[in-house]
Amino acid sequence: MPRTGRPKSKNPMSARITIRMDADVAQKLQENMDHYHENAAQSIRRGIEEINKGIKK
Repeated sequence: MPRTGRPKSKNPMSARITIRMDADVAQKLQENMDHYHENAAQSIRRGIEEINKGIKK
């Protein structure tokens, strides 16, 4: 019998993190999400990548 369902991901997103933020940071996150048309997780991942680029220079 063939397997059904989604194929396994090569890089699964298994790490989960919960953060707390004040209203100002939450507003900035919302502005970023609106500007880039992405959800919060995508916006935070993009921000981490941008910060990391600065570290690796």
